[in-house]
Amino acid sequence: IEEISKALSIDKKEIIKYISHPISEFGDLSINLALKYKDKEKVAEDISKKIRGIKYISKVDIKNGYVNCFYNYKEILPYIANIDENYGKGDIKETKNIILEHTSANPNKAIHIGHLRNACIGDSLTRLLRFYGYNVIVENYIDDTGAQVADNLVGILYLNFPMEKEGVKTDHYFGDEVYVKVNQLYEQNRELIEKRNQILRKLEEGENQVTDLSNKIVKYILKAQLQTLNRLNIFYDLLVKESDIIKNKLWEKTFNILKETNQIYLATEGKNQGCWVYKDKHGNEKVITRKDGTVLYIGKDIAHALWKFGMIDDTFKYTVFDKQTNGKELLETSSIGDKMEIKNNISESINVIGSEQRLDQNIITELIDKFSKGKYKYIHYAYELVYLSKDSVKELGKETSAEQTKMSGRKGLFFNVDDILERLINDAIISTRNRNSDLTKSEIESIANSIAISVLRYEMVKMDPKKAIIFDIKNTLKIEQGSATYLLYTIARINSILKKIGQKDKIELNHTNISINEMEIELIKRIVQFPGVIKKSVENLYLPSLSNYISELALLFNKWYEVSPVIKAEPEIRNFRILIINAIKRILINSFNILGIIPIDRI
Repeated sequence: IEEISKALSIDKKEIIKYISHPISEFGDLSINLALKYKDKEKVAEDISKKIRGIKYISKVDIKNGYVNCFYNYKEILPYIANIDENYGKGDIKETKNIILEHTSANPNKAIHIGHLRNACIGDSLTRLLRFYGYNVIVENYIDDTGAQVADNLVGILYLNFPMEKEGVKTDHYFGDEVYVKVNQLYEQNRELIEKRNQILRKLEEGENQVTDLSNKIVKYILKAQLQTLNRLNIFYDLLVKESDIIKNKLWEKTFNILKETNQIYLATEGKNQGCWVYKDKHGNEKVITRKDGTVLYIGKDIAHALWKFGMIDDTFKYTVFDKQTNGKELLETSSIGDKMEIKNNISESINVIGSEQRLDQNIITELIDKFSKGKYKYIHYAYELVYLSKDSVKELGKETSAEQTKMSGRKGLFFNVDDILERLINDAIISTRNRNSDLTKSEIESIANSIAISVLRYEMVKMDPKKAIIFDIKNTLKIEQGSATYLLYTIARINSILKKIGQKDKIELNHTNISINEMEIELIKRIVQFPGVIKKSVENLYLPSLSNYISELALLFNKWYEVSPVIKAEPEIRNFRILIINAIKRILINSFNILGIIPIDRI
């Protein structure tokens, strides 16, 4: 692309817009620049003449104005030989500062499989953007004043539930027992609902015995949730608590801004009479505050969004919540602590939030665009729910006649990540032991842990986020194309080959004498496409582009290796094939790091 840019005297960033990868029969790289012009065939011919001398191109064809180039594969080999850990990173002159919010599970229960899709998408997007070269602050928003937190307080204050249960993880105890039981009792004792409403009012007021107790319980549960997430190598920079948004009067400041700029109006008639309402560009109306003046969730979300971009002064104090298992301190908003410069010139906010909140998120996007005049970008990264297959429900000790089951915390119909992870680890221990009788118990457990984490995370990110996931626990450990176990099998195979050969990453190669077969041409083509796949994934914030790419690369590699010996090949051919294997290994490791897969030497 750099050589084409020079030959045509067109800036590299500009020429990239006109380059694509066609199907194989039309070439390896296609330039559609000529389609801009009326005399496209003449322009295409002119482009063709200018690029024919580029050493990386063996042949040029013109078809309907497209200039289709075929690679000179031997000349590309030195490029492949120089692939290192930076392969695929962006060529960024000016970095971008992004705040990425994900997980945001209510601090009243354990992390379940639905929360996990959010967390895995958010963490892998963070890894992708950081790999590409952007600065990313990761935020976990904590709704510590909502109804679900109040439900647990009802259990402690009015139903004599103890604060903890021996032998049970805190988040499991509150979510699986207290929260579920309280919601069952609401149907039998309606007075309890009024007790909950009283607690909610106390939480809104702040600085009282109820909020003190709530803070204590929330902290216990939040620490337990983060243990689960840290175990999956998911980490954060900052916890922003809703109670601190209330305490620091961010909503009041936002309310004044919305009124002063005429973004909301006081309804004087109809069903919304007495409420402050926002009308979006499509004419949809959304109540922001109720008749009694209490603010709905969206109001606090708008305040939070304005804070992210510095449109409201940062009046928060910050303190260390905990030290994470990666050694990094996790900060939280606090009533004590220090004033800090947490955010600096944030230009983009990415918010991983379920698609059911699309209307509210669209309103916030619209408001940020209005207030910043397009300077700031607020992105709602929507995703669909995770359902459980019939077999998964049975595997986890539940009975159902439905083919897929929607989880419900109130009904006690949910499946915690800790439980699923333990089941996957136990299954992986059995299968790993069966395949590796020479390994020690600790080695088998380490491999099984890596497999379980990789499988669980990959299942959450490989699918189009616009599609619901039907999670089937039985199928996750199968070694088949498209699965995390197949990818782990591939990297383990590569590590085994390189270990037997004893070769270093860098090798000398006389590339002009190499004979390259058709499968190797396909592999080289895939290898050189990796930076483009990363770029496309970043531009579209679309992880399946990367997961599909490495799945196809792994399949092609395994097919090639079955018919292309390495160890017993002639020295020059062996070196060439080692070069290919090293490049594929680097691509897989870089991709694994983004997608949350842990490379292993044995499976």
